[in-house]
Amino acid sequence: MVFLTMSKGKIMDFPYEIIQRFDTIREAENAGFLPDQTWSVVETDNCFTYGPPHHLVNLLYYVTTKETHDHNTYFDEEWEEQQCQN
Repeated sequence: MVFLTMSKGKIMDFPYEIIQRFDTIREAENAGFLPDQTWSVVETDNCFTYGPPHHLVNLLYYVTTKETHDHNTYFDEEWEEQQCQN
């Protein structure tokens, strides 16, 4: 598993342009997006974690991008001053 975070307290923006936000994977699929283009956004220890769409615990919503993912890479985006804890 690969986690990408910024060190030294800097905020890391999700590196891809978000096309659309959805409440369910089915909504994204019905809109024409592939599962590889759909990212789950979950709340974790003062972070938003963008990852594969199979996550359900602490799930906030799904976002879609034109870039695809490998179902093994995660991006942590801090929402407070504290360091993300993985």
